[in-house]
Amino acid sequence: MTASRRIRIGILGSSSGKLLLAIANHCDQREATIEIGVVLSDVAAADILSVAASRRLKCAHVSPGAYRRKIDEAAEDAYINALREEHVEFAVLTGFQRIVNRRFAVACPHGTINVHFSLLPAFSGEKPWIEALEYGVKVTGCTTHMLDGSIHPGVIIDQFAVAVLHADSPEILRIKIEDAAATALPRILEGIATTVRRRGSFAR
Repeated sequence: MTASRRIRIGILGSSSGKLLLAIANHCDQREATIEIGVVLSDVAAADILSVAASRRLKCAHVSPGAYRRKIDEAAEDAYINALREEHVEFAVLTGFQRIVNRRFAVACPHGTINVHFSLLPAFSGEKPWIEALEYGVKVTGCTTHMLDGSIHPGVIIDQFAVAVLHADSPEILRIKIEDAAATALPRILEGIATTVRRRGSFAR
């Protein structure tokens, strides 16, 4: 593996394209070690697909199938094939609102990374910023972690904190966490890609 080769990543999301845009802007830099191979969404009208199209990134809506919270077997095959066709080396879930199993999680050579809007293991639900407000914590944040196909978080890669203020509404807190994630995520992905280039693998 040559030191100059960029590591191809796949981005999956269900709504906002803010994290995708931050990653795409980072990839425009000459010193970046990652490039976006494909952007996929389970929602046909998701903003993430509009952002991808505006940046001329390959993107597609892939139907999740029959279930509400997870993707079915046929959809799983479609997602895996789409990632492999673009030679994606690791996938990144940025607000992808579907449960994936182990076969999906390990489909790419260096696994699948999830971005979760809390300091895991706290608030592991679907809308953790609301859980944080209801519980009354003063600090929450964001976690990047490996997926292993179970309901539990895999190996934690990085975490960063966001202050919870008395005046924060659920939407304000969600935006604060998302903004912090947009700043931190390119650096985190660069660290993973550097490890892959140096070692030839990323420990899972």
